[in-house]
Amino acid sequence: MAELEGNSAVWTHKEEELKRRIKHLLKCDVSAENLVDERTVPKADCLLTAWILETISQDETSYCNNFKKMSALLKLGGHLVLIGDIQGSFFIVGGHKYHILPIGEEFLRKTLEDEGYSIVFYSAVGRNAEKQTTNYEKIVCIIARKVRER
Repeated sequence: MAELEGNSAVWTHKEEELKRRIKHLLKCDVSAENLVDERTVPKADCLLTAWILETISQDETSYCNNFKKMSALLKLGGHLVLIGDIQGSFFIVGGHKYHILPIGEEFLRKTLEDEGYSIVFYSAVGRNAEKQTTNYEKIVCIIARKVRER
């Protein structure tokens, strides 16, 4: 985009600044009780999750349990950026069909509230194209602040 606008030098500067500010990228094992070794990793200021919780969770109970494990990595006052599907049920990659837990907006909002989050930004965009590789009603983007420990 920056090249199209004729200011690729600005983008290079922004990229360098972002790389300088990022302190850690962590690989998490979602099947483990503790996603990372909490003794050696400080709690984060910000967590980003995109299409993970509904993909790894088999039902609403496991979604809430996985959310709690993820939430334990975020410090009080920190922000969660969550991107996912509303009422999705599958996606196909390389000819393989994968399950997505169909969750509703009310369930998602209640989960955030129950786990001590205050929603700062919420946007849900309805599906605008029929694709055979996935199905969902909406894509949601949420920014929420952790206001209390559970």
